[in-house]
Amino acid sequence: MRSSLALVVLAGSTGCIWSPNSLTTHESTASISLSGYTQGASKTVDFLAKNAETGALTWLSSAVSTTTPNPWDSTLFPWTKSLTPASTYWAPQVTYTYNSVQYTAHRYGPGRLELRAEMEGDTLYTYTEAAQDCWYDRFADGDTPTQAGVACADGQSLVLFDNSGVGSPAETTGWVQDTIASGTVYGASVQWAVGHYSVQGHTVHGLVCRPTAAGTYPVQIINHGGYGGLDNIVALATCQRAAARGWLVAMSAYRGEPMSGFPGVTVPGNAAEIEVCMGEVVDALRLTELARGMTGADPDRVLMWGHSHGGCITERAVEQGAPVVAAASFAAPTDFVAWHAYCGVSGVPCAGTPTDLQNGLGGPPGSAPAAYAWRSPSTFAADLAGRRDLKFLALQGTDDPIVYPSQACAFAKLTGATGWHVNAAGAVVTTAPAGPWTNGSCNTTPTTLTWSAGAVPGSTAGAWSAAQNLVVYDGIDHGEIVQSGIFAPTFPALRPWLDFENFVVSQGLPLP
Repeated sequence: MRSSLALVVLAGSTGCIWSPNSLTTHESTASISLSGYTQGASKTVDFLAKNAETGALTWLSSAVSTTTPNPWDSTLFPWTKSLTPASTYWAPQVTYTYNSVQYTAHRYGPGRLELRAEMEGDTLYTYTEAAQDCWYDRFADGDTPTQAGVACADGQSLVLFDNSGVGSPAETTGWVQDTIASGTVYGASVQWAVGHYSVQGHTVHGLVCRPTAAGTYPVQIINHGGYGGLDNIVALATCQRAAARGWLVAMSAYRGEPMSGFPGVTVPGNAAEIEVCMGEVVDALRLTELARGMTGADPDRVLMWGHSHGGCITERAVEQGAPVVAAASFAAPTDFVAWHAYCGVSGVPCAGTPTDLQNGLGGPPGSAPAAYAWRSPSTFAADLAGRRDLKFLALQGTDDPIVYPSQACAFAKLTGATGWHVNAAGAVVTTAPAGPWTNGSCNTTPTTLTWSAGAVPGSTAGAWSAAQNLVVYDGIDHGEIVQSGIFAPTFPALRPWLDFENFVVSQGLPLP
């Protein structure tokens, strides 16, 4: 954090929170040192936090600004406060008993805290790191503090994330390598290693692949779909090819999931509870930090992507501030309540999903609302929409029998994404995609979008100008959407992957 220059009060507000930055990580068990300014001396600043269960803002404490003005602006008076909000403000503290089974795992998932500061009925402004940089730049270029502040402030809520899991201490152990092998694959010399790391008392296994040659490589985090862990066929081939293309690649098997077919590595699939887009997000975030710190990793050039369950994990991770420059999700469930509802329709292909969700989440939505909301990327769409330090792409097929296109479209609507609809002939059309199943289309509220008439962007720098992007493809199903051509290159099923490749390359990164 830079030393505090004076930050003038913004138009329409009576002060600001200058530190800490919004949309940054913080341990939920540690106190938060807040500082900012008020217009006028000896002003009372009230601090409120949003209850994660009810959504209500609750008063926590107050501070009083000093009588000594800031030397850069005599109208501003600093205040400081230290807060340690209860865990109920970080995550829903809910436990359910369903079919005689007690569910508690979601209590320790990734946490989000939303704080507000108010003075005399007005809400103080907040700044992300990018907004603070904007303020410094404009101030250095000759703007007055007022002008810079008005131009750069980007919020009225301070949002912090606990990526170690609410109530869990920060992890101190690193990546432990179990086995390693090397060889020439896809025409390049690469090595691959199976290892493990600790998360919330669980031992989580994973896979790391990299070029054999010494050097510095961008990092690719791949979040696999389903609940079957990682195998030495599809997962390994995906990892190896990315390494052959010049990446340091890391994949987590997630808690409770196995490593299959790797010599010398036996990992039971029931070592922990499979939580479904909850603790798995913590697993992915921790592995991202470990991978960024590995020898030869470029920590400032990180890509994260995932399919299905892995797409959900990816979306929740980037909402939690995952340190990546680009991210993509393929066929990700974004709203678990809606998912449960449309899979309850008789005769639809995903008719078994409600039972699966109830067993995994602790009951139906009516009895376990927080368990559904906390897993849903749509619940936290504003956090992704607020990020301007990465590019995001969602890819979805209309003929997906498991995750209907309405899921992707509703999420895109919430994030303000730019959308493209590609028909079966490969042409861009401006009509809304329509899935073949009930509640599957993108042409009704809240999924109504304005579809771009121009071509899907290519691989040139800056081609994907929007921060949030969605491409929906007619005739593509749940598995085809992520057809990378490793085993059976086909077209048009290969089209989504080619667009994904263009998206990645446009960010100055190698082919994924």
